[in-house]
Amino acid sequence: ITVLNLQRAVQAMIDVAAIRLQRGFAAEAESLFAEGLSRMRSFESNAPARPRDARPLLGLGRCRMAAKDLDAAEKHFREALDIEKRYFGDAHPRTARAQTALASVLVARGDIDGARAMLRSSERVLTASVAASQVDRVTTERMLTQIR
Repeated sequence: ITVLNLQRAVQAMIDVAAIRLQRGFAAEAESLFAEGLSRMRSFESNAPARPRDARPLLGLGRCRMAAKDLDAAEKHFREALDIEKRYFGDAHPRTARAQTALASVLVARGDIDGARAMLRSSERVLTASVAASQVDRVTTERMLTQIR
């Protein structure tokens, strides 16, 4: 088995985790996201976090949000945001997605002004980008509408 095949298998595990989370199985999804992240990082144990690490981190954050563990959710979302900013900069759809995720923690904590600023920044990036997904745009717009 090659490293590439192992990486594909781990990506498939993360895909399954995302589906399990969408279907309401947050605890099972969390376990898969955590294992996937651990395996990804084991491929290059001394390397800094890479963009591929952001997806399972966002998934872990969503699982922690489902469990109402805002501190852990924020930690995962901030780590994902730091990775996306480091590799893609502030004006990239992946960075905007991570900002929107982090804004959900701010809303849950009652920091509406902080969340609003973060969501407006995400909205600008997603509106300007042809590469942004419609799901990301709608999610950000919906959150902004809810806190206005």
